[in-house]
Amino acid sequence: MKDSYMLYTDKLHGEYRVVFDQIDTYVGTLFIDEYTREEHMNELLDMFLSAQESGKPVKKIVGSNVEKFCKIFCSDFGAKNLLKSIFESLKSIAIFMLIVSLADVLCILIDYSQGQVTDFWNALTTGTSHHFLALLIGLVFGFTVDIILRKIMFRIKKVSVNALKTITFSAIIVVCISTCVFIKPIDCPVWITLLSSSAYLIIYYAFNFKKIRENNKHKVHFRNMLNEEINADFPRTMQKIYEKKNARHIKRGKGTLSIEDFIKQQEKSCDFNDKIRWLYFVFPLVLTTIILLLTYFTGGFDNTLDIILFAAIMLLIEYPIMIFFRRFDKNNTNLTRKWIQSKKKELTEDSEI
Repeated sequence: MKDSYMLYTDKLHGEYRVVFDQIDTYVGTLFIDEYTREEHMNELLDMFLSAQESGKPVKKIVGSNVEKFCKIFCSDFGAKNLLKSIFESLKSIAIFMLIVSLADVLCILIDYSQGQVTDFWNALTTGTSHHFLALLIGLVFGFTVDIILRKIMFRIKKVSVNALKTITFSAIIVVCISTCVFIKPIDCPVWITLLSSSAYLIIYYAFNFKKIRENNKHKVHFRNMLNEEINADFPRTMQKIYEKKNARHIKRGKGTLSIEDFIKQQEKSCDFNDKIRWLYFVFPLVLTTIILLLTYFTGGFDNTLDIILFAAIMLLIEYPIMIFFRRFDKNNTNLTRKWIQSKKKELTEDSEI
């Protein structure tokens, strides 16, 4: 199984799910990079699913001591995996700092356009983009908590693994927030955080480009799993729609709605959806234009740059939403057409009999 194991853990039941969660939590405290973790946990999940299907008890695989099994299972992980894990953790910090520094640059641009900043380049040098200290302390504290969790998770029987994970995650968040509130953050010029975070991410993706590309080839996204569920349940959904329309038809005194008439209605609906699908691309432009005009005439913009930035942000939010709904609509239309074809074939075979 090459896809992310997290998408398939719901297939495990009873003691298999409990033990798998324990092992997963244990592996998560060992500072292993995500690719190594995915590979090992996928193999374990395959093993558990096969054993569960054949009716074997989980003890046949892990023995009576789950902690001992975890130590043997993770015995191959060493210093190399620790370095990879730190490299991975710093990536998250770099992404956060890049977003923060870009937000700072945007604020400086707005202030510059309004005349509040007279020297843009000087503002980049003297401006501050901080919270390095909070993030680094949170990272170190997280490593420490993971070590403690690894030591106690098999000894505390009254607290579930999920509860322990929630407690440790909450503790890390509290430490990060407390650091921001009670300790003065390290101030740093915006251009330094922007360049350093960008450089780190470039190095990270350069070193992991092949792994990321290979992983993405086999990765299952949530939307794909959702589509699989929809595809499998679609005939039943169409049957329910037909039954509701038929009941409404009868209630209005129009008699029974035949399946043939229902099919014709669905064909017209599919054709109509194909014709108006271009509206998904036009709607954000129309909506943004209307909002811009209303804001402009009420004095909401000080200059042209404000208008451009506002329009760009609006479109960046609206278009991904419209693309999602367009794909969903297209997929739904295609499924309806497939259902129509199968239903017509079924009706033809029944008439021949």
